[in-house]
Formats: sequence, C-alpha cells, structure tokens
Amino acid sequence: MEFRRIQLKTVPNAIKQMAEQFGGEDALLKAAINASFFLAPDRVLAAPFYPNYVRQSRELYPGKQRGDKVKVAGRILTLDFNHRAQATWEKVSGGFFQRGSGYGVRHIWGHASDLMAYTATWNLCYMPFWAGMLTEDQHPFKRLAIVIQQISFDLFFRNGPITSRDTPSFVVDRGLDLATELPPGTVCNLVPVDAS
Repeated sequence: MEFRRIQLKTVPNAIKQMAEQFGGEDALLKAAINASFFLAPDRVLAAPFYPNYVRQSRELYPGKQRGDKVKVAGRILTLDFNHRAQATWEKVSGGFFQRGSGYGVRHIWGHASDLMAYTATWNLCYMPFWAGMLTEDQHPFKRLAIVIQQISFDLFFRNGPITSRDTPSFVVDRGLDLATELPPGTVCNLVPVDAS
C-alpha cells in the first residue's frame, strides 16, 4: 500500500468520486437501481398501512419522543421512528426484509412525518444503505432520487393502482422516459416475486 500526502483547495465531491469508482454516473445509477427493490403494484394501496402512526420529527413535534401521542388533523397519532415503515415493508413484501443486511426501507417521496405517507406502500423502497443515502437531501445524487420517484410514479400512479383522487400533491410525474434515461441492463426488481 502506498501512502501520500495531498493538498486540496476544496473538499472532493463524494458523488463524483463514487461515480468514478463505478465507471461513471450511468454505472452508479444502474448499480443503485439494480440493487434496489420496489413493491409489486398489486400489493400497493392508497391508504397508509398503519394509519395511527407517524414518524417522529423534531421540527414538526418539538419536545416529543418516539412513543408519544400527538394530535394531527384531528387524529391522535403515535410517534414512531421508522419501525412501522419497516413492518409495513416486511409484511407487504412477503417477508423480504432482514436487519443487519446492509439494506433499509427508504421513503421514495420523503414526507415520512406525513401521516398519509409514512407507511404508505407507494412511498417505500428497499435499498442498500449506500444507495439510499444518495437519495437524501444532505447527500444528493439528485438523478438517482428523481429516477426512483419516476419508477414509483410509473409503477403505482400512471395507470394505477393509485387513482388521481388519492395521489398526494407532492407525488408528480418527473417527466422521464425510463427506457431512455436508464443505462442498458438496468432492472427494476419487484417483490414479492410472482410464484406463477
């Protein structure tokens, strides 16, 4: 192993460095999508799976902790910290979930503190931690986040099972044609796998 001292004028861009290690931005995007899992559309419902829970948020519920009750839109809800989102994924995916696997349940459209989006099956994706981090505002690989949202829109909203009447205002068609946007060989994995 070689050690070297380097002098940098600016901090390196982590996304750019990661893309270089994968062989370019397209290769990084393909690897992230190929390693991620979406619920099969026939398992997706408009309503939240656990309608009496919402994710804890210091900003929205200051001074409140996980397990505390809050009143939201006239309803009494229990604050949670991703446990119900994970339980939703595990149940609806047919048990396709494992702690300590390097994977986590991610909120495709964010809004985890929204009672209608926190455990909504259309808002959940199972991603490796390294890819999931790239979709967060503080670690942005914006192209990945937008592609994940387009996949969700195409799977769950464009032709059902969620009707326009049930579509939240923050869920929008990103305007991407995935056939041309995604590198060749990119696969969208659906769970549970059809047994037929």
